[in-house]
Amino acid sequence: MTALQRAIARHQHYPAGARRHGQTGVATLAFVIEADGRIGQIRLAQSSGHASLDQAALQALARLGRFDPIPKSIGRSRWSLRIPIRFDLK
Repeated sequence: MTALQRAIARHQHYPAGARRHGQTGVATLAFVIEADGRIGQIRLAQSSGHASLDQAALQALARLGRFDPIPKSIGRSRWSLRIPIRFDLK
């Protein structure tokens, strides 16, 4: 798991109704990290198959809000990414 996935996981909450109904899945999010680390343009790239899990994934990334700035040595002002957010009852 990458550092970004770990940071998102710290803000991730499993919806009580989804947990109660045994719903699991992976929601893939697409977003942009700006040079200063701000996270924007968050959207659902692929559904988990459960609206409540998809919404929880979007909320986790929104709560994170920012990540490490992009190192100047990379020479990019923004980075478009896709990250899978797993909801697992293990």
